[in-house]
Amino acid sequence: MKNLLIVGIGGTGSKIIESVVHLAASGNAPDQIFPVVIDQDEHNGNLNQCRKTVELYQQVYQNAHGINNQKIFNSCIEKTVFLKPNESNINFESAIEIHSMSSLEQQIIKALYNDLQLCDVLKDGYKKRAYIGSILIKKMLTNADKDPTSELNNLIDVCKNLYDLEVIVVGSIFGGTGAAGIVVTGQHLREKLPHAKMSSIMMTPYFKIANEYEKEDDQGIVTSDSDMNLVKIALEMNKADIETAFDHVCIIGSELDYLQSENATKKAYVGGEKQRNPAHVFELIAACFSKKEKKLSDSTKYYSYGISSNDKKPKCSIRITQLPKEIEMQKVNKLLDFASLIVKANNNPQSWKIRQPWFPPENEFTVLFNWAERHLEWWNEMDKRGVNDHNWNMFNIDLEEQHIYKIGAQISMFIGKNYPKNAELVYDVINSLNTLVVKESK
Repeated sequence: MKNLLIVGIGGTGSKIIESVVHLAASGNAPDQIFPVVIDQDEHNGNLNQCRKTVELYQQVYQNAHGINNQKIFNSCIEKTVFLKPNESNINFESAIEIHSMSSLEQQIIKALYNDLQLCDVLKDGYKKRAYIGSILIKKMLTNADKDPTSELNNLIDVCKNLYDLEVIVVGSIFGGTGAAGIVVTGQHLREKLPHAKMSSIMMTPYFKIANEYEKEDDQGIVTSDSDMNLVKIALEMNKADIETAFDHVCIIGSELDYLQSENATKKAYVGGEKQRNPAHVFELIAACFSKKEKKLSDSTKYYSYGISSNDKKPKCSIRITQLPKEIEMQKVNKLLDFASLIVKANNNPQSWKIRQPWFPPENEFTVLFNWAERHLEWWNEMDKRGVNDHNWNMFNIDLEEQHIYKIGAQISMFIGKNYPKNAELVYDVINSLNTLVVKESK
């Protein structure tokens, strides 16, 4: 039984965890998954979407585990543990407790940070200032270590008793929170869980921040102009610590030259509920790393995912069959069909529904519909056609040959006793709702 403790640092970390959950629905994930998110911005849109997706998955899993022996929804995903480095949203000066420092220490801090930085309230995150975040995240981990009742300590105690355990710390290294927290979190968990395989997924730039800002105060502070410099600093300065903390490091992303129009949103939302970026194919590729079998060696092993072509320009659209070989595409395709069937069936009138021998009562159907709606939306966000007036221009996935765009027209034709091709699977899913699931402990 393979166990995964996946720690998402910041917004990108949350989005990669969501991708792992969607892969788990198709049976493309470890047996047991413990998701953890570390973020200063507790209202972040990417974080909240991750939480919702985990909850949607759990609702289906609890009611339909191992449905029809199809090996879908068979990963047990535990409740998301959320850790906020600066609990009270106080400013940086108070968060590091500068007034408790010696006179010399205070002078050093004031020489390193100006008054604006020291007085900044951090409720919206670190705004690409990893030097602030790293101090607060390290302090949070130290304090949690001293508190035997902390959620992190409780989770670590559970993981100490798991035999086949991999820890993956994920996030971007061109922002604030990810660059601040990946290495220090990896070091902490390496010390606490020495028997685990330690891995990290580090994302280099794969989107840009728009030039139009929601808040004028963020203008000039949060930009993409220096993203590659931040990546180089993060990798070069932390090289020794990275290789001490991690057995395996996967680096995925692009270069700024290829991202001229790859804005995650039309307007830059720096923190809060509105900062909710559409799913990206690189996040899906990152999630595939959780399924890759990894062997321990004497030195850190590095992995990367590259898109190449003869003219040295990245290929824009990736066919679903070109995704990393760790994904079992037959399961992915089957689940896409299944989700499409559920969503389309829900849109038919009641007169159509009562003619279908497989269609369940509405209250039993809701659990599946809520999950299926988000699953299809997630795939569509990555597609070259995009959703909600947004599309990825440079890097996207091509779903054109998938049933996701074809099955909708077919389903409305089924009436009376004509069964859709997935009717048996749907019927077995519904019949298994509200049944007792016995979980084996190993």
